[in-house]
Amino acid sequence: MKFYEMGIVLKHPWEQVVQSFWQRYPNPYSKHVLTEDTVQRELVSGKLRSVRFLTKTGQGPRWADKFVPHQLVGIIEESIVDPKKQSLTTYTRNIGYNKIVSITEKVEYHQDPTNPQQTLVQRQAWIESQFHIGTLRRPIEAFIYDRFRKNCSKASNGFQWVLSKMWTKEPVNSPVILNDIALEAARRATTIASHANARLSS
Repeated sequence: MKFYEMGIVLKHPWEQVVQSFWQRYPNPYSKHVLTEDTVQRELVSGKLRSVRFLTKTGQGPRWADKFVPHQLVGIIEESIVDPKKQSLTTYTRNIGYNKIVSITEKVEYHQDPTNPQQTLVQRQAWIESQFHIGTLRRPIEAFIYDRFRKNCSKASNGFQWVLSKMWTKEPVNSPVILNDIALEAARRATTIASHANARLSS
C-alpha cells in the first residue's frame, strides 16, 4: 500500500470554496473527468450529505492493456458539509478496477483559523493493489501513485481556476482562461444574433 498526502491554501473564504466545489467541473485541467451526477442528497442534523457518481478516464501502462480492456473508471464521491464547523469533507473511491487497484481519498476543507479569507485543504489517499499476480502489485501501485499525484496537481489547479472565474474581479492573464472567456463570449454573441434575427423575421 502507498500513502499520499498534501496540503494547500486556497485564497478564498470557506463559503466561496463550498459554493464553487459543486461547480468545479468542467475546467481546463479536468479533461479526464467525463461525467458527474448527483445520486443522493439529504440534510442530516444540520449537515448536508451528498453522494455523486463520476466517470473518469484511467489510462494505465501499456503492459496492463491486456488486463484492463477499456479506460473508463467509475468513481463514488461522498461529501459532508458542516456549516457550524465550517468544514467540507469528501470521501472518494473507485468502483471500477478495484480488484486491480483501489484508491480511497479523503479531502478536508476548513476555514483558516488565522485568516477567514482563506481555506485550508488537506488531502490524503491510500493506494493498494490486490492484483492476483503478486509480482505486478508494486509496479501497479507505483504507477497509480505517480498518476494520482499528477492528477491531484491538476485538480488543485482546476479548482483554483474555477474559484478565480467565479469570485475574482481582477483581470485574468492566463491564456487558457482568456481562451475560455473568448469562447463563451462568442457563444453569447451567436445566441444574441440568433434572437435578433428571429425578431426581425417575425
